[in-house]
Amino acid sequence: MKALAKTYINTNLRRLDVLFKAAINPRDTLFLSKLAILELCGWIEISMDAIVRRCAKKNLKLQASRQSAEAIIQRTYSFDYQQHFRKMLIQVKPREDRTAPKSGRVSKINGSSERS
Repeated sequence: MKALAKTYINTNLRRLDVLFKAAINPRDTLFLSKLAILELCGWIEISMDAIVRRCAKKNLKLQASRQSAEAIIQRTYSFDYQQHFRKMLIQVKPREDRTAPKSGRVSKINGSSERS
């Protein structure tokens, strides 16, 4: 799925705003509010997928790695930062970044000295 254009989402949200302001029935305003939230959330999720795809294209050289990243994107249906977006981004980071030591120690290539 391609990213939604900013003008598309803005047009839809502006139209929903006009309908919301013109609504007389409180039930209609509630319905339009929910619809606006769904519209915006869908745009956020699609935008996050587009960011991850762009990173995968830039950072992953092997076709198999790109396909794996696409499979991860397709399986992710939410946009919680910690549980979803961050995990997707980690999958498309360059390999050397993903394998860096977690303890903060960095080994020099030419020697065995470490720093903490």
